[in-house]
Amino acid sequence: ITSDELRKKNTKYLDQKEFKLFIQNLKDEALCDYRITKYIRIAKVLFLTGMRYGELAALNYKEDIDFSKKTIHIKHTYDFRQKERTTPKTIKSDR
Repeated sequence: ITSDELRKKNTKYLDQKEFKLFIQNLKDEALCDYRITKYIRIAKVLFLTGMRYGELAALNYKEDIDFSKKTIHIKHTYDFRQKERTTPKTIKSDR
């Protein structure tokens, strides 16, 4: 078993009910700290689109988001180690 196989096997995702509970808990915290509202927005975008955090961080507002067509083009990801915008890992990742 490779580390990639192990990672895929143990990967668990939130279902819709768990996600709603997660957001509600964040909202409860937001009553104490207004800054949490930005994390709620980030969590919603990631959950609803299936985007990775690096892909969200690499979005260019004018180039990658088409509000009239309601589409987001994932053309880059952000490498936090190198602190630079890069291409997706594979050709299939460019979606």
